[in-house]
Amino acid sequence: ILKDEVLSEHSSFKIGGPADIMVMACTADVLKEAVSMCLDLDIPFFILGGGTNIVFHDKGFRGIVIKNLCNSYSVERKEVFVESGVIISRFAEDMAGKSLKGLEALGGLPGTVGGAIVGNAGAYGASIGDILTSAKIFFLKERKTVEVERDFFDFRYRYSRFKTGEVEGVILSAILHMEQGNRDELLSFIEKDRYKRKTLHPTEPSAGCIFKNIEISDEKIDFLKNKMPSFHLKEVIVHNKLPAGKLIELAGLKGMFSGDACVSPVHGNYIVNRGKATGEQVKELISIVKKKIKEDFYIDFEEEVLFVPERLGNRVSV
Repeated sequence: ILKDEVLSEHSSFKIGGPADIMVMACTADVLKEAVSMCLDLDIPFFILGGGTNIVFHDKGFRGIVIKNLCNSYSVERKEVFVESGVIISRFAEDMAGKSLKGLEALGGLPGTVGGAIVGNAGAYGASIGDILTSAKIFFLKERKTVEVERDFFDFRYRYSRFKTGEVEGVILSAILHMEQGNRDELLSFIEKDRYKRKTLHPTEPSAGCIFKNIEISDEKIDFLKNKMPSFHLKEVIVHNKLPAGKLIELAGLKGMFSGDACVSPVHGNYIVNRGKATGEQVKELISIVKKKIKEDFYIDFEEEVLFVPERLGNRVSV
């Protein structure tokens, strides 16, 4: 248990003031006990995973931050049990090393398995929801652990029912169904993906991609062609999605800054911390980008990142 723990030290963005209390939960039982205590005492709490897609408040968090460090997993043939605090990139690499296919597209992503499930994280047209068969959830209202099937999550592109707070519960663990694959090919895929991310993505502190890519249709393509007649849209559309970073680049927003928060000159869908950026500066940049994209392309950007306020009710995020 830590007092006045600075949250910027637990965030890939390196933004955030102190939390009143931080509890390190290394087992599912401790995680459930910490949550139950907060509910019993009516203390606001926030469950923190890898801290890679969030922006903490500049004044920190008034309440208890519970850091999910539950990190065990086991393999039985093609069925894999994994706790929600496991780091997704290491886990994907280990599964590839065991010749198990299905997570290699996530081998270059940051964060935890729980966070990946909440946001249905993925890349190259694949998502973790594709291979999840069931999960154990600690429901807050009932104070009970229940195993739910895949359909419970209503997985869509970068979405699950947990993403919007519709479900009040904590993901404890999951069962994933993997397929047999070629070990060398899987590990090579992860290695190449990580190299690509390292060379094409910014190295400064960030929360990863700020906005969701745009799901595209033929009608939308025709409309955008009229807005950008010289731009070859189909050359950049990947898996029926238009990269948000490309639109930000076309709008001339790369390099725009507010204080030490800057739209990356390397990749338009990243806002980076060049030193002492604040959450308010990040919010200001997001607002500017969304307004400009709406004016230029009539597209409404949707954020992938979560802003954690200084004060909140009993809301859970992994």
